[in-house]
Amino acid sequence: GRPYGNEEDGRSDVVTRDVLETVEWILPSLMKIFTGGEKVVQFDAVGMEDEAAAKQETDVLNHVIMNQNEAFIVFMTWFKDAMLSKNAYVKVYWDEKEDTTEETYENLTEEEMAFISADDSVEIVHVWPAEFGFGVKLKRSSKNGKVCIDPVPPEEMRVSSRVKSSSLRDCDYIEHRTEKTISEIRQMGLEIDDKIASDEDEDDGVLGIARQQYYDIDDDRGSDPSMREVLFRDVTIRIDADGDGIAELKRYYIVGDTILATYDAENVYYACIGPIPMPHKHIGLSFSFLVMDIQRLRSLLLRAFIDNLFLHTN
Repeated sequence: GRPYGNEEDGRSDVVTRDVLETVEWILPSLMKIFTGGEKVVQFDAVGMEDEAAAKQETDVLNHVIMNQNEAFIVFMTWFKDAMLSKNAYVKVYWDEKEDTTEETYENLTEEEMAFISADDSVEIVHVWPAEFGFGVKLKRSSKNGKVCIDPVPPEEMRVSSRVKSSSLRDCDYIEHRTEKTISEIRQMGLEIDDKIASDEDEDDGVLGIARQQYYDIDDDRGSDPSMREVLFRDVTIRIDADGDGIAELKRYYIVGDTILATYDAENVYYACIGPIPMPHKHIGLSFSFLVMDIQRLRSLLLRAFIDNLFLHTN
């Protein structure tokens, strides 16, 4: 384990791994429950007439979770975050990407060239006369979409203090704050200026600092403005945007003081779990919180034993 900061020169600085061992001991059992079978979720029919629909919904949802997403990694990250950080979050959204490929053809007839030109997914880059007709170089674009389920680092989430349970269904404010490059934001279909001002995120706390110890903080992306990182805020809020006196669920993409996009939100796009819920509170307890005192005590006792053993043998 990492040192506590109270170590002394010439004395034992051993740290036991009670938190690690507790979390890693529980995790396989949870993974077996959720990923050990063929179905992660199952819909039960209410009546005879619902059986076909329930089977279809079960098949579709299991395909989305198990095949379109890396279910094992998603659940492992989600559960481990919960055991370490009290609450853990996943973000569920529809992701549509445009893939572009380059193709080259030789000896095409005029009819074949006309057929290619009529294709809306094709952009002709270059045409040249060939031995038997025409040669062409083109770019072909195709859009692919799927439901994504992504674990979110808990320190990147902001949740309204009015939320009194782990459920976010009726949450009136939730925000995901993360670093994105200008290029990544443009790939989302948003217009953004290279020189846009960005807020500096506040201290991420102990968890964020611990996570950053494993990152290369001296990452040099050069002078390419499209690779500059900015603080991207995905905000879902209930607000009376149309002035009718009733708050509607809205979603905003924000960088600095600039609102890049506004959407009507159908629901809250996040799910939250906590290993030990507390009544009337959004944030519960974690296994690491319960075991940390034991780890510190056992570390101090083991250090004292090793120091005493060293003094008696030297």
